Amino acid sequence: LDMRRLAFACAIQARRGATGTDISRESIVGFAQRNREMFFDDPVALFFIALAFSRDIATSTNESQTILAQEYARTVIRTYPDQPGPYNTLARMISENILRTPINKQMSALQDAEKLVSFAINLDPTFWKFFQTRSMVRRRLRDFEGARQDALIALELADKPRDRDSAKANLDVINESTEAASR
Repeated sequence: LDMRRLAFACAIQARRGATGTDISRESIVGFAQRNREMFFDDPVALFFIALAFSRDIATSTNESQTILAQEYARTVIRTYPDQPGPYNTLARMISENILRTPINKQMSALQDAEKLVSFAINLDPTFWKFFQTRSMVRRRLRDFEGARQDALIALELADKPRDRDSAKANLDVINESTEAASR
C-alpha cells in the first residue's frame, strides 16, 4: 500500500512537470477515482491529487472532478490545519472555477477564497505564490488596489526567474484590469 501511494505521488509530480515527464491527467484522475478509499485516509496523497486536479481545473469541463479536487483539499486542511499549501490550493481552485458557481453565490465564494489564502499567508508570509493567489482573487473581487499590493509583494518575494516572470505577468494583468475598469 505504501509503495502504491509513493508511486502515485511520483506520478502526480511527473504530471506536474517536476521530472519533465507528462502523464495524462485522465490516467491520474481515473486512478484516483478507482482507488479513492486507498488515498482518502492519506492527506499527503490527497494534497498531491488536489494539486494535479487544480493544475488543469480552469479548463476542465468535468464538474465532478472539480468538486472531488476541492473535497480532497478540504480533507487535507482538516487533517493538517497548520499547513498553508492546501489553503492556497483550495482558494485557487475556487477562484479559477468561479464561472461554474451560480451568479448569486460568486461573491461569497470569492470572499471565502480570499479568507483561505489570507490564512495561508498568516501561516507563511514568505511564500510569493500565496500573495499571487490572493492578488488574483482580489482582482476577481474588483479590489484592484489590494490585488496590486499583493502582486507587488509576490514580485518582491519571488526569487527564481520563472517565478518573477509569473509574478510580473500577474501584475500586468492587474494593471490592465484596473485600466479597463476605470474606462
